[in-house]
Amino acid sequence: RADRIVRLTAGSGRLGDHFLNSDGTKLLFMQRLEKGYDLCQLDIKSHSIKVLQKSVNGSFYPSRDGKSLFLVGPLAARKIDPSTG
Repeated sequence: RADRIVRLTAGSGRLGDHFLNSDGTKLLFMQRLEKGYDLCQLDIKSHSIKVLQKSVNGSFYPSRDGKSLFLVGPLAARKIDPSTG
């Protein structure tokens, strides 16, 4: 079992929704860090994580072409570019 487990993030905090871009190089996910969920981006190749936006809430919905991502929350919806956040 231990040889089949891969940790994607350094911490073990609560994770929200997630999205893998079309070429499989970047994973966008929401992680509870301080007071709320932050939008984070993991570079699969280098294993580096950066916070793109703080205090986000909602679920990810990709556009049909996969070039945009919509973060739909309880109060509003936002359009996000998966390549830049």
